[in-house]
Amino acid sequence: MASVAAVFGWKKPEPGEPQPTGHARPSVADGPATPPIPTPQNRPTLSRQLAGATVLQILPSLSNEQTARTALNVSEALIRAGARAIVASESGVLESDLREIGAEWLRFRNRSTSGWLLNRSIRKLEDMIVAEHVDIIHAYGASAALAARAAATLNPVWLVVSLPDATIPLSQLGKRHTEALVHGHRILAPSAHAAERVTDHYRIPRDRVTVVPPPIDTGTFHPNTVDAETIADLRAMLHIEADEWIVLAPGEVSRDSGHMDLVNASRILCDRGAEGAVYIVPGTTRTSKRDFSSLMRHAEEQGVDELFWLGSPVDHDATLLAAADVVVIPALTPIADGTLIAQAQAMAKPVIATSVGMLPEYVLAPPRMPDELRTGWLVQPDDPVDLARAISEALTLDDRSRHELSVRAWQFAQSSFSRNGVAADTLAVYTSLLDNGA
Repeated sequence: MASVAAVFGWKKPEPGEPQPTGHARPSVADGPATPPIPTPQNRPTLSRQLAGATVLQILPSLSNEQTARTALNVSEALIRAGARAIVASESGVLESDLREIGAEWLRFRNRSTSGWLLNRSIRKLEDMIVAEHVDIIHAYGASAALAARAAATLNPVWLVVSLPDATIPLSQLGKRHTEALVHGHRILAPSAHAAERVTDHYRIPRDRVTVVPPPIDTGTFHPNTVDAETIADLRAMLHIEADEWIVLAPGEVSRDSGHMDLVNASRILCDRGAEGAVYIVPGTTRTSKRDFSSLMRHAEEQGVDELFWLGSPVDHDATLLAAADVVVIPALTPIADGTLIAQAQAMAKPVIATSVGMLPEYVLAPPRMPDELRTGWLVQPDDPVDLARAISEALTLDDRSRHELSVRAWQFAQSSFSRNGVAADTLAVYTSLLDNGA
């Protein structure tokens, strides 16, 4: 059987034999902090504008998950801008959708951050850069970033790297697969909170980092997608009267989710004589029966169990959001992403969130914005009194103030978290690189 070296054309020099020169690939570990900046001298064919440029996005696969949907969304925006969009990945269910919008797909397997598999990926990427006249590589994930950085060392192209949607744990900073994410000419972070941890540890200039949040489907999450009859049917199924308020607390129920504080806040409101609110906690598929049971026991101990509905009564999240009068995310610790709170505002709902992690970035509220421009409230974590105050303020808004806040929430979601908005932010990064190279 032929050796791996023979299959891939590698030849180890004999003792005393001179090392090969010319197009020699440096080891990944010995490469520069970032690849060389493309210039007319080292890459005279590089495009200087987005229209006509070729952008290669590298991701694990085209399966129906967030990274692939984001790449598909960016590809569609590139096509509209007159650019050429190529996605290099393993196949998946979104492959046909990618082709339908006019983008191209190249099979590319890249799941290694070391060894001969990584070197094989680097060789293939080098061939793609030359054959497809690639101007920008956008890498999603550590293995893609490592291969792209090495390939761009000898074939200068602009390199953009996306950090994962979930904030990188402190324990992972300094490790090889994390370091691979910080060598792009531009780094896209899902939030300022996620970016700060990386920029502080690796001392990355802030102007190399751009916050681009994960997009939401503002077509599905829109006030017009759920009619009044559907909302009335939901209320009837839950035995909620027309004059009762619905306080919705979506997301996984856990020790750190803050739902226990919601129970305590409901008790505080009852003690103050504030009545007429029903609390829906749908949970997620990850929520265990034990967590639900603990929450219900606590509600019983506080004497508010009759005000709580646990477990999802409908299959469509948009229906729950449409029925809600206020949406609460009472997390005690940073959560993976702010999608739920973005979706709520896309449905024109007032929101309440704790000031932890990335959540403050998803709500317009003092001190970031003046009171008259708020889309919701930010409260201190593990503070039921503060949470009760915010719920009371949200539910006692007069009709005009409630309408104005709802409009602001919808506009904020459309501009900051819609697919078009997020794609435009990404294309702006591409354009800035091409402009700077002119």
